[in-house]
Amino acid sequence: MTEPLALRLARRELRTGLKGFRVFLACIALGVAAIAGVGSLSEALIGGLRADGRTLLGGDVELRLTHRPADAEQRAYFDQAGRTIEIVELRSMAHAAAGRRSLVEVKGVPEGYPLYGALRVEGGGDPAALLAARDGLPGALAEAALLARLRVDVGDTIRLGETTYRIAGAIAHEPDRGADAFVLGPRLMVHAESLATTGLIREGSLIRYRYRIALPSGTPVEDWLQQLNADFPLAAWRIRDVRNGAPGLRRFVDRMRLFLTLVGLTALLVGGLGVANAVKGYLDGKTGTIATLKCLGAPAGLVFRLYLLLVMLLAGLGVAFGLAIGALAPMALSELLQAYLPFNAAIGLYWRPLLLAAAFGLLTAFAFAVWPLARAREVPAGALFRDVAAPSDGRPRLRFVLLTAIALALLAGLAIASAEQKQFAVWFVCGAAGAMLAFLGAGHGIVALARRLPRPRAALPRLALANLHRPGAATVSVVLSFGLGLSVLVAVGSLEGNISQQITGQLPERAPAFFFIDILPDQVERFSSIALGVPGVGDIDRMPSLRSRIVKVNGVPADQIKPGPGTAWALRGDRALTYAARPPRDAVIVEGRWWLPDYAGPPIISLDAQIAEGLGIGIGDTLTMNVLGREITATIANLRVIDWGSLGINFVIVFAPGTLEGAPHTYI
Repeated sequence: MTEPLALRLARRELRTGLKGFRVFLACIALGVAAIAGVGSLSEALIGGLRADGRTLLGGDVELRLTHRPADAEQRAYFDQAGRTIEIVELRSMAHAAAGRRSLVEVKGVPEGYPLYGALRVEGGGDPAALLAARDGLPGALAEAALLARLRVDVGDTIRLGETTYRIAGAIAHEPDRGADAFVLGPRLMVHAESLATTGLIREGSLIRYRYRIALPSGTPVEDWLQQLNADFPLAAWRIRDVRNGAPGLRRFVDRMRLFLTLVGLTALLVGGLGVANAVKGYLDGKTGTIATLKCLGAPAGLVFRLYLLLVMLLAGLGVAFGLAIGALAPMALSELLQAYLPFNAAIGLYWRPLLLAAAFGLLTAFAFAVWPLARAREVPAGALFRDVAAPSDGRPRLRFVLLTAIALALLAGLAIASAEQKQFAVWFVCGAAGAMLAFLGAGHGIVALARRLPRPRAALPRLALANLHRPGAATVSVVLSFGLGLSVLVAVGSLEGNISQQITGQLPERAPAFFFIDILPDQVERFSSIALGVPGVGDIDRMPSLRSRIVKVNGVPADQIKPGPGTAWALRGDRALTYAARPPRDAVIVEGRWWLPDYAGPPIISLDAQIAEGLGIGIGDTLTMNVLGREITATIANLRVIDWGSLGINFVIVFAPGTLEGAPHTYI
């Protein structure tokens, strides 16, 4: 009969109102709202990425080659698989009248572009017709930012390389723009055939050829890619498919979700202390009621269940408020998001993040409420009447201590299990636990110190000191609450300050003033002489640059290698490499020796020490790289530590002389 009685008494307690529980409700509601809102928003964004995957990618499959187009056999294979288009991309300078110019992302598109979605032009019009030549001038479509930068309007002309283009329209919407994770300038779109007249497509130019393929309906993308890799095992293309059409956007959403979820957990953690304090304060006000119940014969278990039911009912109310706010957040932000997203967010009600947020809220309330509730359960009735003047130690029994520990462990486990980056979540949990233990120790230390300090003669400081260690003093809980709350603020402020100092205080002293890319070998000397003639230029650092892909490690295919944390990117897609007779500036060789300047022998390389550690290789091991379709196996001669923060020219892989000089390449 105790359960119905406890529920009935809890309902009667609620008649007195929520006095004493407003902070409790706010703590739970805010933490739950943060987690639910972040989860719902990220689900809406990821859902939109999935739904618009073909449009963002521009096809079911994209194959990207650098420096060279696909050969005739490969192109025939693509055409046989489905509708195929070839897109040519490069960076160049667009010149307008009066000497104005701007770096642009040039995109040469063929007939039939795009395969999915629609290219829209401001004011309407057929993009294909606008790109066609008229009065001897090929058409071009430009982003509004480029028109503003060059101070030109539709109908004016600009020069790209050796060709003059007519601005035929302003791009209102480019469907596959979101697939480009890294851009250096505004878009200039032209017909692919007109690029041949610009003089920009030369051997060694940094040009990307993208082949977009629309597979027949019902064709499994994964199966087709497996067959493609089997038929062209040595191809150096980078593959993306509809499942990861915009990996940069997906990584951003995932990292945003992780970071903001941990922010919400931090709010819940600090709020959990508010829960504990609110429950304790409420029970302190119910001392007479609890004592009366015990004197009338109410068992200790009934008291515990009564107020646990009350706390969890109120926690459920706070969770409901938080879930309502979190579920409505994506809907409220939908209009704002559409102005910045290249796809439509799938706004809706997502149960998984809501259930996860509810679990966090209820577990937090339970974990932080058990201790004060168990204390009230264990204290005898007579002691409760004396609790204000002489509080009893009233430590909970072991089973309640274990219950609290289990609830906290479940909270930590849920935080780790629900995070995609487990290691990051583990460190967060360990840091939170360490901070709580540190501030608990600090609070008890302050109480012990205040008890041992000599009593001041003046009344005010004597009373203040006594209140730090008097029976029932809130010193420990205040130190814990303020300590954790201020730690969050200090951590965020310190992080922002360090990043700002790194950018504004350190980098300008050692960073280059300008970077120039895609300089052809026959332009290097002329470029250097022009640059050195500019007043203020003191030094020029230059290195050749090629694109390659690691295909084997010690003869083992790269897709069979399990790299260490933070190393997988080296095996994913194509990477830049160089060759040099002498070590790069500020190179720190930690193992092996650099080769002689006049080295002439089998291919050897210098490798980033961190990448070597992640791949489990060292001096004497081999890497096989696909450079422009040709596989080159090189032996590791030395390992270097690279300071990427210097913004100097650094490469993960540096070849010794004698291997790559004849390959088409550019200079940085």
